[in-house]
Formats: sequence, C-alpha cells, structure tokens
Amino acid sequence: MRLAAVSAAHQPALVAGIQAASTSTGEETIEPALAFATSSMQAIDMRGAKLRLVHPQGDAFGFLLPDTLPGSFGLLALDVCRGRSFCKVMGWTDPNAIPAGFPIPYDARQKMVFLYVRDGVRSGGIVAWNCAIFARSDPEECLDDRTRQWDAVRQVASVP
Repeated sequence: MRLAAVSAAHQPALVAGIQAASTSTGEETIEPALAFATSSMQAIDMRGAKLRLVHPQGDAFGFLLPDTLPGSFGLLALDVCRGRSFCKVMGWTDPNAIPAGFPIPYDARQKMVFLYVRDGVRSGGIVAWNCAIFARSDPEECLDDRTRQWDAVRQVASVP
C-alpha cells in the first residue's frame, strides 16, 4: 500500500512542497519549510501553541507552547502526527530557548518542556514532559537525558 493513500504527509504535493521550500547550508534553513508547514496545518487545533520550527523533511516540529494545560501538548502532538509513520513534536515555553534550526543544540534540548516521538518502523514512541515544570503522576512520563537525545529526524537502525 502506498503511504500517500493514508498519510497526508506522504502525498507527493506535500512532500514536494516541503522539499522545495527547504534549503540546506550546513545548518538547516527552516523559514520556507515553516511557512509551508504552517499553511498545511490550518485545520489542526493548535491549542494555543505556535509552530516555530520545522525540519525540511517535514517530520519534526518545534512549538512554542502555552505554560498552562500541559495535557493538551499530547493532544496537539497526536493531531500533528496523525497519519505519519515517523513524527517528532518538541515543545518549549520560553521563546528564547527555541533553536533557529536543526540539529537541535544541547542547550535547547535541556530547555525542552515536551517531547513526542512516533516511530512506526521501530514500533516505538516517546511522550514526555519536563516534570520540573509540569508535574506528572507517572515518572516514566518525565523527560530525562535519554529521551532528550533523540535526533530531530528519523533514527536509522544499525545494521549488525
């Protein structure tokens, strides 16, 4: 089955639009990809979040999140990632902590308040909050150094 049939993210027009809107100069330039992704997400309830960062591949997104209702971050991530086999949603509440592009610098990872990763290939995923800011009842839902190390783009499985 072709992914374009079930995933808007894999429809040729969307993929071509993101790739055409993106340029690479060592550190990714994201402004064109951001503008394209913003227009393609108009139907999503942003729940007060503002899209600020898009990877040129169109599968990783950074948001400025409101500092209230942290449960809504997960709902936003589910909406953004609907129909994608791989998707990463990162969130910050401090606009100055959001990086200018990819790869995500260490300092920006440390200031991240929310992370959602869906990886259908590995049948895995992450959903985690910065529990120093947004307390969670389950400690497994807290960001730690391991979860913050996820790359901004699809992880490539190692070949034995």
